[in-house]
This record gives sequence, C-alpha cells and structure tokens, in this order.
Amino acid sequence: MTDTLANASKLKPEIRLARAVSAFKAVLTAEHKGTFDTSILNLQYHPPNATEAMLWPPFYERLASSATMLSQGASYLEKMSLLFMQAGRNAPRYEDMALLYPRSKRLQDGFCEYFIVVVNLCQHAVEFIQKSTISRMMLAMTDSSLSSFEKDLQQWSVFIMEEVALLSGQSAEEEAKENSRFRKVMVRFSTFNEHQRKLARKIRLLDTCSTYDYQTPWKQARKQGTTTWFASNAEYQTWREQISSSSMLCIGKLGSGKTTLIANMVDDLIRLAPSGSVAYFFCRYDVSESLTARTILGCLARQLLGQQPVDLTNVEWFFYDPLAHRDEQFILPTAPVYILVLDGLYECPESEQQTTIELLHQLQQHFKILICLSFRKDTENHVKTLTIPENNPDIEAYIDAELRERLESDRLCVGDPAIILSIQHALVTGAQGMFLWASLLLDCICVEQTDEGILQALDSLPQSLSETFTRVLQQAIKELCEALSVVAGDTKWESARQINNIHAALSSRKCLIIIDEEEQTVRFAHHSVKQYFIAQGDEPGNTNPINPDEANKEMGRIILTYLNYGIFDRQLRITGWLQYELQRRRVTGLDGDFIPVDALNQLFRYNVVRKALEESRFDEREVAQLSGDICMRHLQWFAILIDIGLADCIRDTFQAWPKDRDLPISRVQFLEKFKSKISQTTVPPTVGLMETDRWEKLAELFCLRQREYLVPILKEGQHYDSNGVMPFLRIENPICNYDNESLLVIGHSAHYTNPPAYRGAEKVDGGYRIALRSLHRYEIGPEDQFLISRGDPITDPFHLLQAVASYRPRGQGGTVQPIHLVFPLSGANLDDVWRQSLVTGRVQPLLRWSLAQMAGLAKALAFVIRKNREERGIVSLRQITPRNIQWFKHLTIHSYGWGTLHLDLRPMIVPSEAPVGAFEVAYRAAYEVPVWGTMTDDAEGRCVWSLGCICFEFLIWAVMGTTYLQRFREARGGANAPFHSKIVLDASKLGDSSRSDHYEAFELSPEVCRWGRKLEGGSELQLPVRHLIKYLLAMVLAVNPADRVSAGELASDLGKFVSADLNTEQPEPEMDV
Repeated sequence: MTDTLANASKLKPEIRLARAVSAFKAVLTAEHKGTFDTSILNLQYHPPNATEAMLWPPFYERLASSATMLSQGASYLEKMSLLFMQAGRNAPRYEDMALLYPRSKRLQDGFCEYFIVVVNLCQHAVEFIQKSTISRMMLAMTDSSLSSFEKDLQQWSVFIMEEVALLSGQSAEEEAKENSRFRKVMVRFSTFNEHQRKLARKIRLLDTCSTYDYQTPWKQARKQGTTTWFASNAEYQTWREQISSSSMLCIGKLGSGKTTLIANMVDDLIRLAPSGSVAYFFCRYDVSESLTARTILGCLARQLLGQQPVDLTNVEWFFYDPLAHRDEQFILPTAPVYILVLDGLYECPESEQQTTIELLHQLQQHFKILICLSFRKDTENHVKTLTIPENNPDIEAYIDAELRERLESDRLCVGDPAIILSIQHALVTGAQGMFLWASLLLDCICVEQTDEGILQALDSLPQSLSETFTRVLQQAIKELCEALSVVAGDTKWESARQINNIHAALSSRKCLIIIDEEEQTVRFAHHSVKQYFIAQGDEPGNTNPINPDEANKEMGRIILTYLNYGIFDRQLRITGWLQYELQRRRVTGLDGDFIPVDALNQLFRYNVVRKALEESRFDEREVAQLSGDICMRHLQWFAILIDIGLADCIRDTFQAWPKDRDLPISRVQFLEKFKSKISQTTVPPTVGLMETDRWEKLAELFCLRQREYLVPILKEGQHYDSNGVMPFLRIENPICNYDNESLLVIGHSAHYTNPPAYRGAEKVDGGYRIALRSLHRYEIGPEDQFLISRGDPITDPFHLLQAVASYRPRGQGGTVQPIHLVFPLSGANLDDVWRQSLVTGRVQPLLRWSLAQMAGLAKALAFVIRKNREERGIVSLRQITPRNIQWFKHLTIHSYGWGTLHLDLRPMIVPSEAPVGAFEVAYRAAYEVPVWGTMTDDAEGRCVWSLGCICFEFLIWAVMGTTYLQRFREARGGANAPFHSKIVLDASKLGDSSRSDHYEAFELSPEVCRWGRKLEGGSELQLPVRHLIKYLLAMVLAVNPADRVSAGELASDLGKFVSADLNTEQPEPEMDV
C-alpha cells in the first residue's frame, strides 16, 4: 500500500483516472470504441442509473464465454469475475458516500484511486480475452497481476471506510459546536440543506411506492443469454413505434425462453426510448411478494417517479392529503410515451392478475403507454402478440455455441467427430422452441462416457420437460444420497460426511439447481422444476409428488441439526455480530449518530459478554470474574472497543480499563493508558492510513466514537439537540438501574424532533428512559459533563425535587464547550420542534404542551414566593440556568397525560443585603416591570410581570414560530426592549394634588397590544387560546400592580386553560380573580 500511495502522489488522482479511461479505450475494438464514445457523450447530459449501467454487455459476454474455453484459464477468469463482482457491490456504496462528503479532498481522492484500479482491471480483462488460446493459457499459469489488483482494491476499500468513519465522527463533533443562531441560518438559507431535505423526501416517497428489489430478477434473467431475433420482428417494431396506448403479448410454450427474451427486450427499449420512460418488472414464482398487484404497480411507479423530474411537493400532497385530487397526470410529467414491460404475470394468482391488468388499462386511458406482457401459449389472443416461433433461429445458434463450449472445455468427449452432427440435428429437431429442454438434454449427453452411450441417449430423447426432469434425477440420485451428509437429529459432527466440492456435486444437476454467486443464493433453474416436484404427474417417475409443507419441515430439521453441531461454538464469532448490530441500531439525530441506552443493554447481556471474552482468549476463571464487572462498570468501554474493531486487543488492555464514569477520555489519555499496554505482535497489521501511526488513529477514532455512547438518548429515533437543555423526571423504584452511579429519569418528547414510535409503541408523546450520572449541587462545575440537581426528599411540593440535566459536548481534545439554554424563548431545539410540528400536523399537541409549560412555571413561582415571603429576597428571571428547569409529569385525571416544565427559582434569589445595582441591572431589559405612580412592586409582583412577558413570547413562538417572534421583538424595539412604554397623564384627572399638571406613567406597549390582537384574531386559533391571550394582556401584563394577579392565581388560572379542550368551542374559563 505504501508503494501504491507513493505512486499515487505523483499526479492528481482525477488526472490519472482520466488517463486510465483513455488507456482502456485504446485497447477496445473499433466497434466497441464507437459504443464507448456514444456512452461517454450521453453521460454529459444524463448520468447512468443502475439499470443503464447494465446495458453495455459485449465485453462481459466475451469474458463469460472465454472463461470456459480453457481449463487453466477458467480458474483465472473465475477469479477475475469475482473481482468484478466485488467491485460491483462496493461501487454503489462508494457513490453514496461521495455524495455525503463532497468536500473531503482525501475521500474524493480515495474514490478516484479505487476506480483507477477498477478501470485498469477492465483494461487487463479486455487484453486477456483478445489474446489467443495458447497465450491465455500461458498467462493464466504465470501472471500474478490479479493478486495485485485484489490487494489494491482491498487496501483502497479499507482506506475509504476508515476515512468515512473519521469524517462521520468529525462531522458530528463540528455539528455539535454550532450554536442555535447558525443552525437556524443554515436551516433557512443553506441550499445544501435544502438539497438534502429534497433528497430525503424523494427517497421517502419512492419507498412509499415500493421497496422490493426489482432489479435483481432482471439482471439474473439478462445473464442467461442474448437473443436478437425479436428486434427485426414486424409485430415488435410496429408496437414499439406506436404513438398512442397499445399492448403486446409475448407468447411462448413452457421453457421457450420468454424471460430471457423479455430481459433482452428491456435492454433494447431502454437504449432506444427516451430516458426515464421505460419501467419493467419480473415476477418470481418463488417470491410471494413479487406476485401481488401492489408490488408490481408500486415498482413500476417507483421507476417512473425516480427517473422523471417530479414536483415532490405535489406528490407528497397526493399521498397524504385525503382530499387531494386523484389525477395521475398531476404526478407524472407529460411524456411522448411510457413503456411498461412485465414478465411472468401468469405466475400470479388469478385475482392479482385481474387487478394488475385492470389498473394498467386505466393508466392507458390517462397516458400514452405501451405495455408488453409475457404469457404462455394458451393465453387468449385478444391483443397484438409476439409469438416465439418453434423454429426459433436463436435455438440453433444456442446449441452450436453450447456444443463448442463443452467440447473445448472437455465436458463433452467424443471419439468420432461425426457424432457431433448427430447431436446437433437431434437437439434442434426435438427442441421445438424450448431452450430449457435443449439445455437439460445437453447436460444428460455430457454425462455419457462412450460414443455408444451418446447414441443410445439420442435414440431415446424425452419428449416433454417432465420426462427430462425424471432422466436427470435418475442419473444423479446416487450422488445426491451421498451428498446429503447431514442426518436430521444426529448432532455429532462427522468430518467424513462433509462434501469436498459442492460445485462438483451440483455440476451434474446444475440444469435443475443453479448457484447465483452474486446474490449468494441457490434456487431452481426454472419454475417448471419446482412444479415437477410438487405436482401429481402421469410419468412413472413422478407418481408420488413432494408435499411442500413436509419438505419445509424436513429442511427445518436438517438446519436445526446443522446449527447444533458443537464445532460452531468455536467457529462463530460473536464480536462480528455485535459490530453489525451496533451499526444497525445506530440512530441518526440532529448531531450525528447515537447508540441508544436501551440498545446497548439489549445487546450486551451477561452471556454475550461471556462469549466475547472467551473469543478474546480469556480462561474460564477470568471470564467468570470479569463478565459481571464489565456489565456493571465497563460496559461502554467494552462496547466501544468492539465497535471500532479492537476485539482482538481486549485481553491485552483490560487491566488498563477505567470505569464508564471516567468517560469521556481524551486522545492523549487514551494513548497513555493503552499504547504501552498493547504488544504490537498481538495486533493484526492494519491497512489504510499508512502515513500515520496506527494507534494514534485508533485513539482519534475512539474519542470520536465514544460520543455516540455518552449522549443520554433513550430509544431508537428519539434524541435531542446536544446544544440544548433536556428536562427530566426521576423514575422512582426502577426494576433495574443502569449502574450503581447513574440515575434513571424520563425525558419529554417535546424535546425531540417528533420522532416515530419506538418498537411500535403507540404513545409517542410519553416519556423516554435516560440514564444520568448523579452529582450533588456543590459538584456542579465547568468540568462536569452531565449536570443533575437533587432536592431534599422531604421538601414540598415534590415536583421541584426532580432531576435536571444538560449535555455539554466536548471538543476533540476534551475541551469543555459552553452550555446553551433552550428554554423558554429561543434555541434551535424548540424551533425545530415547532417547524416539525407544522410538517407532521402536530400543532395542537405542541400548543397544549406550551400551555402546560406556562402553568408549570407559574406553579413553581407561586411555591417559591410562598416559601420565601419572609426572606425578603428578589428573584430575577434573567438568571435562569439549567438547574432551574425541571420536569413534572401530571398525575391528575384531567392532565391528558401531559407533563409540565417547572421553574425552581430558589437558586436565583438575590439576598436583600446585596448591592442595589446587582438586581437593578438584571431588570434593565425586556422583562423590566413598570413603576406605577407611588406604588412599588414586591418580588412577587415583579416575577408575575416577568413571567407574563415570557409566556406571551412563548405563545407567539408556539402559534406563529421563531420568525414571527423575532419580528415581534423588532417591532417592540429590540429583544431587550420592555413590554411597557411611558405616557404622560393629567394629574388633576387622577386626583393627585401632590404632582404637577403632567404626570409620567406607563402603559402596555402599543406593539404588544397590536400583536395580542393579531394572535387573538387568528382564524385557525382555538377559542381557549384566544381567551388566554386576552387574559395575559388584561390580568398579568397589567401595569398597575393592583390589577395584576398573584402568582398563585396565575398558576390556578393557567391550569384551567391547560385542562380546556382545544378541539371544542367553549366559553372563557372562569378565573379566580
């Protein structure tokens, strides 16, 4: 890899990639160069999709046909084919990664390097198949270039995956540092984020159509062979050139190659028709999902919507609005003609066939659609048909090619060359248009060892497919008995029973069973094979058909026996499974990916930890000693080490493990603890970032990955912004605590971005479990990541004693980042909740939650004022910190299951002996209370006014959103402008003889009144909320302290508004005023 990287640094990767493509083009034939140039020209205007990438088959067909021309070259070309298959699996993933990280120069260079190797491999393959047979045999025995290609592909793959892992962690860390102002700017103005949202919306809508894999059946059918006769057929050409809706049936007898014909037809149509106008579907007899009208039409719709410039807003409205006009033309753009190709519809149940045909017919009434369906020969001929002829010219070519290939590969051995003509004549005459029959009989003939045996086989050729299946099974029955090495119920492993060469065991019956190496599946070669086994027939060999249910049960017994072999206790590695599950159970949040606490506890159970330790070379005594300790104190460490691929180093590092409570750990601390503990000889060599020390990269990766395990997230799909504060409710008497030093609490869903239900739970508005580290109040300081405040358990009321916590992200080097308060006026978290509520139609629950928060704060204020009335303290609401916000879940019948945020003002009380300016400065801002005449406000009156200002702004945010809240502040004179304004009154009218003729007083700001009327006049606003606005303006934001309600009255009145039904029109609640 070092040499590769050194050579790669001479020129820019994109330049060398262009050179590699030019070199590949130079070795092509003149015909293929023209096709290549045309493809490159088309790419400038239309990037290829997964379907179009399969439409340049000449090179791959020659590669496949050449693979069997020589015995030595066969294994060489098989290895080359595996390399292409590996590259084909990775390329789509790498393309997606490139879209996720377009700004990473290192990652983009890694992609270029990977595809340089792929292009060079293609050039090598073309040069190989252009050589003579002798040259290929010599090259196959001496050339080691494939090993070099394999090594380079593997190394660049590892480089890409490691770079993506680092970028993922770095992106999450950088995103966590963004403050709420930049978040809102990015959400509102960033075109990149807009593109990401559109892409996500498009994927969601396409998945709504169907998630079935419709491409694989087409690729499998396309690899079966090539046919060209239909392209010159008059019926096909006439149908293809229609400018109005038309249908065509492709009719042929069983085994005549209808599926292969349709697969080639799709190629031809995609190549000639306008881009994005062709959709196809291949029914699979062995996949029940593919035999439903919903899947068929959903896949066709997904293909058309995915390739056309569709207005996603209109489509989303079409799907989710029950009153939307159901006009298909409203979704799809008008195109000259759409082409739908459907194979194997006759495999579907009768009702599904009827539904599919009816809906396709309805579509033809709205659009210009050409439809091609394949059916068997007994189908009624009521539309234009393309009949596969019995004297199909492609069959003769197919038999000639197969005979030549089998002779050259020594699969067919003859003494008299004249016998070949007899074989050819017998097969062409007896095939009657059935490719499957010809293929089966060729395999039967190849089994014969003498010319006499071949001639006898030709004299007694079976006349039907059923007779052919019987003959194949009779020839293979002995080998099949020997191959079935698993005896159901016998769990004792006998190595002598193991099949030495499974491919050789299947070679004599591969016409019945085929192995798809790309999909790694085994299946029947044709649906008629399965039908032969399960259907009652008249042939002597098929008098006792197989019962599918009994066959499934027997296979289940064999599988259970196989899985219970004792040897697998040592062969199956649970650490690999844990890595997979940790990756699968990650959830994507606002700040990156996270591992839910629930998922961690479900995966790393005691017996799983034991097995992982056994795999790491611990003896029984150590396993018994460490398993419980890991589950209680080191679970996060253990999970992170497995997650980043350090499972083999667990034994060498366990003595240096700190406890989970010591996380997070910095990169320097990681190296100090582990680098000296690990012997380099026990660590497998790592490929990838060769220019840096392996352990420094692992330390960096560990420090980035640990963040995913430290954020207190509850369940899958539910998270909160790490720049915000999350209020919690303590869980009393939990059945199982997370550990001995953490507190189990509940967090409210309003602080998530309206997540989907977890594991099918219906109540998405309920609380979610979180494990918090418990600290005492005096321990709260800048070095603590999790802050939690516990109150005195005997203090009344108990809701002020609940846990409060916030998450403070750390930088890459362990630097503590500032805490950002999210409640009650601004912050990306609540803003995201409001914006998301509009999208999901959850405005009413959000509004009810907002009312509950107002009532909770008022109750907390009333309690603090009552408890501290004798202390002569002054409370400033401008001093709100995370320790003051608490969550309380209602236990009353009328609370509708909602909880409340409470404000504990006790830590904010300013002693009376404090300097006068200390609290005056705090009130020189938005919530400053007006001074009315000679009357002075006490602490309670000031706090009620300030809380009224907070509730008014919070209500604007809940009803109208952050943008309008900012506009309100600007109209009022700025965020720090007071809610009142000065006025001048006539003193004589007030009856105050001690004052001059003009009296300076205060009134509620005209802008506040105007916005109040604006809120109250909202046509979609529920009546109780309108009453609340009127109440706030008249009873809470009253400049005259005598007209202002007390804290207790405010709490009681707001509680009545919370209990009001927002869905019904009802009179204004009676207030205790």
